[in-house]
Amino acid sequence: MLHLTEGINLLPSVWFFNLLSVFACFLMGMSFGWIIDYAVRGHNSGVKEICAYRGALCLSFAFFLFLLWFPVLFYAKRLFISFVISVIAMICSLACAVEWTRLLPTRASLVIYADTVWLFYIMLISLSVWWGS
Repeated sequence: MLHLTEGINLLPSVWFFNLLSVFACFLMGMSFGWIIDYAVRGHNSGVKEICAYRGALCLSFAFFLFLLWFPVLFYAKRLFISFVISVIAMICSLACAVEWTRLLPTRASLVIYADTVWLFYIMLISLSVWWGS
């Protein structure tokens, strides 16, 4: 797979890329925990709790797709599918952040915006590898 990424200047070194990936997983988990804690403690009832759980479901789907991106790109070498996965994950994360900004505490949505930037970077990597092949 490395021969596909030789001409791409978007990729950092492997250890730094892995460190950023672990940090992105940490950010997703932290915001997921804030939102579930917010909904479980009953700060608001009704529509806001439903929106919190809907956002958490969307975020967990984005996290699953984020974890699926690595083996699809690097092991299965399915370039277009990895690009589609990264786009869907970024859209899910962005929709989750927009909904949480509108309805819930902003700290969780700000963390998700940071994670959306990371997913946008993943999408650029997928696009550049797919376009360059």
